[in-house]
Amino acid sequence: MTLRLSTSWNATSDTLIAEFRQRTLPLSKFLLAPTSVCPATILSPEDFVRSYTFSASDLAARIGTETIVHTGKAPDQIADRLHLLYKASPIIYAHRDLGAIDLTLEQIRDVIEGRIEDWRELSSHNVPIRPCVHKGAVQKSVFRTVAERNFGVKTIRGDLDGAATYEGLTHRGATLPGALVFGLRPEFTLGSMLKPISIGGTWPGAPVKGSKYPSQEVWLAVPDTCDIRSLARYLEVVACRMERDVAALRKIAVDLGARSAA
Repeated sequence: MTLRLSTSWNATSDTLIAEFRQRTLPLSKFLLAPTSVCPATILSPEDFVRSYTFSASDLAARIGTETIVHTGKAPDQIADRLHLLYKASPIIYAHRDLGAIDLTLEQIRDVIEGRIEDWRELSSHNVPIRPCVHKGAVQKSVFRTVAERNFGVKTIRGDLDGAATYEGLTHRGATLPGALVFGLRPEFTLGSMLKPISIGGTWPGAPVKGSKYPSQEVWLAVPDTCDIRSLARYLEVVACRMERDVAALRKIAVDLGARSAA
């Protein structure tokens, strides 16, 4: 399914975003990784998405004049001027040699803050925890926001490893024994030495059950002067990313199930 505006340019932004929600509705049964950053393959951020914000006050100051992606809770007084795109899930990966890993919110907080530094405190493995993050500007902001709001982090440890691309982050995490990787989209982990961890007993390859898994809403603010063609291209890329990520998680789940049965 392709968004209707790829062939017809007579719809409004409301109609187009409604089509996006309808297309991605089946995906909402699974955990969706953030798809932040205006895709460089279509337009630069200066041409379309003008801001990625995690601050409600910053959002309120910009709404109506700029195309904005906002992650987090939207102020009630402007919520009706925003479009809810999806709920983003902080999917976290560990090096596959560590086996099945299940962590609590508190344990993840302690790792990010640096109070837990070795896997022997969390599992049977005696190897240092090597936390890795995506070092892109927007992705680092996403990580900080998720760390603070979903895991209650107050301070972030200063020894974070990582890379500035998804491909580089996958490679870095896969080559570091004891790696714990934040901010990686599932599409890029297929065939690697990384495996999603479960949080509070919920594994990302399984359908979502209620609100037991941490998530944050991702909103889109579109001004009346928004270029409909640019909006259509942007939402098409985001929808495709979401579809590929869910397909990757499901494939990982099938592969792990096959190994367990063997």
